[in-house]
Amino acid sequence: MIDSGCVTSNRVFSKNNMHKTDFSPMKSEHPSSSNFQSTDFELALIKAASIELCAELMRESILIPGCTHPVQVDGVSRSASPPLLAEAYAHIGKLKGSQSDKLAQDILKLSLIKELCEEFKEARLVMVFPKQSTGPSGWLKVAAQTRGAVLLPVTIDPDLIQKLLPIRRKQGGWTMRTDVES
Repeated sequence: MIDSGCVTSNRVFSKNNMHKTDFSPMKSEHPSSSNFQSTDFELALIKAASIELCAELMRESILIPGCTHPVQVDGVSRSASPPLLAEAYAHIGKLKGSQSDKLAQDILKLSLIKELCEEFKEARLVMVFPKQSTGPSGWLKVAAQTRGAVLLPVTIDPDLIQKLLPIRRKQGGWTMRTDVES
């Protein structure tokens, strides 16, 4: 029998830095990590989404009933009505190859939490991505919408993007969209 409750932990955002108007990255928990830049970008996306949604989103680990290990959710707000579950997609430009897999996994992860965790049954699912990205399209966009996920493009500080561009190009690249206002 599956327990209908969820266990959560690992809040990393504080109220003090959540409502600043700049979108510079917050300190990452894993500065030595190889995806340090992606983590910073995800934090900036969640911070921008918090402002856009008027809700404090905090990173949390949630144990889905029936699973042995918790999953990391980029942004959770229990105080919002309905509660919010958000995943940030730190990518600029059009999705290539397996990049869509991460997005599909995030959609599945959020929808599983909503379906199996009693406290999130009414949660609003949000997929956050930078306006400079094309965002999900095709079957991935339909999958997100079918699972009830809102696609939320947010504005990110162009200086942060410019800092990350050379790094990301070495890792397989970002292609900048030029038709988007910042």
